[in-house]
Amino acid sequence: MTASLAPAPRPAAGPFVLRRPLPAVALLAGVLFLLWLRFYQPPNTVDDAYITFRYARNIATGVGFVYNPGEHVLGTTTPAYALLLAAAAWLSGIADYPWLALVVNALINALTFAVIVRLTYRLTGRLGLGLGAALLFSIEGRGLDFSTAGMEAGFNQLAVLSTFLLLFERRTRWAAVMLGLAVLIRPDGINLAAAFFGVLGLEKLRRPRQWPWVEAALFAAVVAPWLIFATLYFGNFIPQSILAKSELYRTPALMALRAFLVQARALWPFSLPGLTDHQSLGRELAQFVFPAAAALLGLWAAQRRQPRAYAIGVYMALFITFYSIGNPLWLGWYEIPLFPLYHILFITAAAWVGGQAAAGMKQPTARSGLAYGLAAVTVAVLAVPHLSRLNLVPGEDHPRAAWVLNPAFNKRREADYQLLARMLQPAAAHDRLVAIPEIGAFGYTYGGRLFDTAGLISPRTNDYYPIPAEIPFEIYAVPRRLIFDLQPDLFISFDSMLVGDLQPGDTEFLRDFPPTIGMVSHAAFGIQRLMVYRRAANPIEVRLPAEAVPAEISYAGGLVALRGYELRAWSDPATNYIEVTLFWEAGEAPVNRELLARVNLNNAAGETVFQVLDYPGETLFPTASWTPGMWLVDRYELKRPAGDAGPFAVTLTLFASDADAPLEAVSAGGRPAEDTLVIPVGAEALGTP
Repeated sequence: MTASLAPAPRPAAGPFVLRRPLPAVALLAGVLFLLWLRFYQPPNTVDDAYITFRYARNIATGVGFVYNPGEHVLGTTTPAYALLLAAAAWLSGIADYPWLALVVNALINALTFAVIVRLTYRLTGRLGLGLGAALLFSIEGRGLDFSTAGMEAGFNQLAVLSTFLLLFERRTRWAAVMLGLAVLIRPDGINLAAAFFGVLGLEKLRRPRQWPWVEAALFAAVVAPWLIFATLYFGNFIPQSILAKSELYRTPALMALRAFLVQARALWPFSLPGLTDHQSLGRELAQFVFPAAAALLGLWAAQRRQPRAYAIGVYMALFITFYSIGNPLWLGWYEIPLFPLYHILFITAAAWVGGQAAAGMKQPTARSGLAYGLAAVTVAVLAVPHLSRLNLVPGEDHPRAAWVLNPAFNKRREADYQLLARMLQPAAAHDRLVAIPEIGAFGYTYGGRLFDTAGLISPRTNDYYPIPAEIPFEIYAVPRRLIFDLQPDLFISFDSMLVGDLQPGDTEFLRDFPPTIGMVSHAAFGIQRLMVYRRAANPIEVRLPAEAVPAEISYAGGLVALRGYELRAWSDPATNYIEVTLFWEAGEAPVNRELLARVNLNNAAGETVFQVLDYPGETLFPTASWTPGMWLVDRYELKRPAGDAGPFAVTLTLFASDADAPLEAVSAGGRPAEDTLVIPVGAEALGTP
C-alpha cells in the first residue's frame, strides 16, 4: 500500500486544526483573494435574479411573499434565497438588492472556500489539495459569473458541499438540516436527499444500526414547514415557474444531457478526441470519457480513505439523470453544484497517480512531493479556461481588462428593460398592468403590476400553452389570443418574441396596441427592436428618465421633438467611446419624410473627429412607422481619438432625407445656430472623476 491517500484509521470527524501558520495564512489569503475578485467585477446582474429580488423586497417591506401585491403565486424556484435576501435587507437597511446580493453571495462564497478546503482534506488527508481545489473555486468562470449575477447558485453550492462534509464527518444530524436547506434553495436538491438517505439506508442494511429516523425527522423539520406554508399560501408548493416552463419551452431531444457532456469536457482546456464543427452526440460522449474516467478514479481513491465518498458519485449520477430525463431549457446555473465536486475528484485522482508513481521511493517527502506536484499541475491545467475568461492568458485576445470576467452574455438587455421601466414610471403610478415575456429587470424597476406572458408568475397563461405544433414558436413567444383576451394596459416585447401567430406587423394588433416607445437593443438576443405598446384607449404616460438631460427642442414646427439626451463613456481594449442617447417624441402629424440625424464629436478646436450620419433608430424605425406621441430611444457610438483627453463637444443636426438644409430647430431659448444642438462633454461622460 502506498503512502498516498491511504485508508485512515482515525475517526472521520477528527479535529481539523490549522496548526502551522503557513496553511492558515494561505487560507486567509485565498479567502481575501476570492472576495477581492468578486467585488472587482463590474455590474453583472442577470435578468432572472431580479425576480427573486422583487419577492425579497416585498417580503422585507411587509407586502408579503408575493410578486404582485395580493397575488399569491410562487414564481421563484429558490424560496430560501429570497428569504435570505429579505432578512439581509431588513437587518442591514440596504434596499439596493443587486448590491446586497453581491455582498451576500461573496460572503457565501468565502464560506464555501473554507468548506472545500476541509472537504478535500477529509477525502485525501492533504490540506494542500484542499487549497488547490478552493483556488479553482475562486476563479471558476461559471460560478463567478452567476455569483456576481445575483443568482442563488453559490448558496446552493454551499449547502451541497456542506452536506457532504458533515456526512463524511459523521455529523449526520447536522447534515440532514443542511440537506433540508439545499432542497429549499433549489428543487433539484431532492437528488442530494436521495443520495444522502440512500447511503445511510445502505449502511443500515450492511451492518446493524438504527434506521436514520432522527435524520429524516430533522430533514422534515426543515422542509415540512415550508411545504405546509406554500400549500396554504400559494395553493401549491410546486413553483408556478416550473409548471410554466414544462409547457412553454420546446427543447431539442437530449438537450440537457448534451449540456452536461459539454460542460464536463469544458472543465479541461483540451478535448479527447478534439473539437469539430457540428459535433455528433457520439463524439460528445467520446469526449466525456476522459473527464468521467478522471472523476471516477478520484472517487475510487477518495473511497479508500472515506467510506462514504461514493455518495458524491451517487449524487452526481442522480443529478445528471434528473435533468436529462426532464430535459428543460438549459440555463447556465443548473450544473453549478457539480463543478467543485469535479475539481476535487480530478485533484484527488492526480494525487493518487502521483503517489502510485512514487511508490518505490524511500523518502516520504519525495513520495509526498510527487503526489503534490502532479496535483499542482492538474490545478494549473484546470485553471487555464478560467484564466482565459479572466483575460489573463498570454497570446489571446482580451475583450476586457485583466481580472475582469468575460460574462456568458452581455447585460444590455437588462439595462434596456430598466431604462424602459424608468420611462414608464407615470404608468406605474397609475397602476397600469404590463404584459411582458421577461419580467426580471423590468419588473424590479417598474414596481407596478405585471403579467408574465411566459407564465412564471401568471398561472392564467397555462390556458394558452402548449402552442400547437404547426405554429412557429421560439422561446418566450407570445400567443396572440393571450394579448387580445388579457387587454393589458401596456405590452413590452422584443421583435424576436413575436414570431408565432402574433407578428410585429399585425395590423389588428397595431390598431388596438399602438407603439408607445421604441428602441434598438444590442442585447444578448442580437440587434433588434424592443417595443412598448399601449392599449389604444389609454393615454401616453412616458417621461424622460431622471439620468437624462432635458432638451425640449422642437423640429420643423412640431414634426418631432428632442426631449432630452444622455452621454455615457465606455471602452473596449482598442477604442474609447462616447455613447449618445437621444430621446425623440413624434408630433401629432404623420412624419411623411425620412429623417437623418448627424451626430458629430468635435475636439477642443471645434474640429470634427468622428461623425455618424444615420436614420434615427438604425433603419429599424422608418419615420413612416412613428405613431403620434411615440417615443424613440436613439443611440450613437462616437469613437474618441486615441491620446486626446478632451474637452469635446457633441453636436446634433436633424435633416429630412430629401433636403440639404437642416430642419428648423427651436428651443425655449430660441433657435440654435445652424439649427444644431451643441452638447458639452463633461468629465463624467468621459469616465473621469
